[in-house]
Amino acid sequence: AIDFCNLSSAALFFLSVMLIEPKTSPFNIKLGLIYGLIVGVGYILFSQVNLDPLILSLLIGNLGARLLGKILV
Repeated sequence: AIDFCNLSSAALFFLSVMLIEPKTSPFNIKLGLIYGLIVGVGYILFSQVNLDPLILSLLIGNLGARLLGKILV
């Protein structure tokens, strides 16, 4: 289970800086929602298999948003 009451400093940095960084996050609202969904689901999946969920979910989210941006736009 995810413990939201005990966020680490790495998770806070991830949420406040890396996730919303303008160069990699999408500008479109629809793509932004898809990006957030990909990162959230990726975090849950990667945390279940003992991989680094923060970095891997951000990587998958950035790649997924770029690919969907080229397909949808």
